[in-house]
Amino acid sequence: MGPGQDPRQHSWWAHVPEDQRQRLIQRSRWGQLREWSRRKPVRISGLLMIYAVFCLLPWMVGAASLSLMALLPAVLMAALGALAWWLTWKEFHQ
Repeated sequence: MGPGQDPRQHSWWAHVPEDQRQRLIQRSRWGQLREWSRRKPVRISGLLMIYAVFCLLPWMVGAASLSLMALLPAVLMAALGALAWWLTWKEFHQ
């Protein structure tokens, strides 16, 4: 049985004792959650959310300019990556 499958849909489910069914369903759901959290987009989004929370903490205590400076690299990440790629390409091809 894979992590994304419901154990109640299998033919052997009728043979599982009643007292073990709830535990088996919970193990299956935890397995699904664990597999979902191991996906790369989920990990990247989680790290960005944690970074944003840490950057917004100074805003809550009155240091808005510090928060904006800390969030600037996350907002401009795509532009900074493109600039780094272009400068590297230009250096090696000219």
